[in-house]
Amino acid sequence: MEPESGDPQATFREVRFTTEHDAKVSRAGAIETALAGLVVAALPIVVSMPWWATVLVVLGGVLMLGFAAHLRWAEPESASDTARLESEGVAARAQIADAEDVPDVGVLHRISLLVGADGLTAFEATHLCSNRVCQGAVARHRRGERATLPVLVSPTAGEWMVSHRRASR
Repeated sequence: MEPESGDPQATFREVRFTTEHDAKVSRAGAIETALAGLVVAALPIVVSMPWWATVLVVLGGVLMLGFAAHLRWAEPESASDTARLESEGVAARAQIADAEDVPDVGVLHRISLLVGADGLTAFEATHLCSNRVCQGAVARHRRGERATLPVLVSPTAGEWMVSHRRASR
């Protein structure tokens, strides 16, 4: 990935907007999930069950531990990426080119964006989001109004993100 090369096909990685508070809550959830996974995995020691149930229970506990590990490391990494982009990134506006609804429990949109700023080669990106800022922008786009989202781009790191925090200021 060489976004600064002037190559219009260079790819940028989207950073998921994550606050430090989100990362702390994720760490706490990871600890709780890991403890529950250990309890579930150890359950066959104290409860008599058929061999196949023992295998399923232990596998369930191991899966919980894997999920806990993901919670523990993914969110804090995303929070540090967010902090870095907020301090070093170039502020830009991304024009919504298209938006489609994605089947989900809540309102979820797949938003096609055209990201560009002064001194930055414009690029296309896709953002999957249910944030109210993005919902409002999608609603404006569907009414035929010009709709943009605030983004931060780091050409040197090859990263970008929709900055929901900047939109709410």
